[in-house]
Amino acid sequence: MVLATFLFTRRAQVAFRQTRSRIGALVGDMAENLSSMRVIQAFAQEGATQERFEQINRENRDTHVAAMSLSFVFLPTVEFLGMLATGIVLWFGGTFVVEGAISLGVVVAFLAYVTRFFEPIQELSQLYTTMQAAMAGGERVLEVLDTQPEIVDRPDATEMAPISGHIELDRVSFTYRGDVEVLHDVSLAIAPGQTVALVGPTGAGKTSIANLIARFYDVTQGAVRIDGLDVRDVRQRSLRGQMGLVPQDPFLFPGTIADNIAFGRPDAPREAIEEAAALARIDDFIGRLPSGYDTEISEGGVNLSMGQRQLICIARAALADPRILILDEATASVDTVTEGHIQEAIDRLLAGRTAVVIAHRLSTVRNADLICAVQDGRIIEQGRHEELLAIGGLYRELYEKQFMER
Repeated sequence: MVLATFLFTRRAQVAFRQTRSRIGALVGDMAENLSSMRVIQAFAQEGATQERFEQINRENRDTHVAAMSLSFVFLPTVEFLGMLATGIVLWFGGTFVVEGAISLGVVVAFLAYVTRFFEPIQELSQLYTTMQAAMAGGERVLEVLDTQPEIVDRPDATEMAPISGHIELDRVSFTYRGDVEVLHDVSLAIAPGQTVALVGPTGAGKTSIANLIARFYDVTQGAVRIDGLDVRDVRQRSLRGQMGLVPQDPFLFPGTIADNIAFGRPDAPREAIEEAAALARIDDFIGRLPSGYDTEISEGGVNLSMGQRQLICIARAALADPRILILDEATASVDTVTEGHIQEAIDRLLAGRTAVVIAHRLSTVRNADLICAVQDGRIIEQGRHEELLAIGGLYRELYEKQFMER
């Protein structure tokens, strides 16, 4: 019995782990297909997508069949051992009865003992199979729960006091996962209240600089300081609580428009929410909705346009009243008319705040206090719009290309 259980356990653990892995792949592929259905249909790839899903489903089925086959082998094995024990009692007990060594009553008693011994074992063996499957699922859950974040507060980290917004990058180098260096010896000083624009080709390292300022990643070499404090020496919550982010792809949570604007300040009164919406120039649109600020937003904000979602994100950042604001290509996915509305809202939001603006449309950063041209992980040019045009380097090249395209 011990040997059979040991062999089953070793093979069952592997089999049920594979079943959980296959289920994860199946559910992930299904979710991906559903969320990208329009793209699949647009390129007429329904057949290929269906074939891939069926292949993953077959692998999932085969893995489950293999795991259940082990269960169906283990349970009859336990049954067989019970019958074998009964046969042994009958064989030796019958022999002893014939020889007169024991009475027939003793044999009957031992048969009852064998039955009472194996009945609970057989029931436990059925539960053991279920337990193995549950343990495999539990391992995957615990694996996720036990995953340690890469960015953690130091034991001696302190609370960051209210900041003025001075940002310094001191000879910063950064590598993703230790293989490809994306920033090389970057130095930059941003004064409080200054708007700095990062421009350059795709993959130059602009977003990486912004991520390091917010400490979404830690530098590989050098340091990022805010008001003279290394961001690694302060608690993340106290740092990011004084920052605002307007991403390129505006994300809205399920709930009302008011809930989304107040995400950074859940206890904000309705008057403050309306003021933030007015600053973002979206109060007129909200007022025309039947439920106003209590309008429910569908999952992913599909019942709003891209520009409307972006303006709500700007209102969210305005209500949080951050000292440092990061704008990651906030107008990249909208038309020129909507871009004008968003840019006007951004200009009002930037007043009095330190801002790091990442932009591909150079028309949106012409009035920035400082423009940094980033290429191959380095800041190769710094200055105002007119100064960089006069230099005739990367910024002028990018500007002329966009002007010619228009």
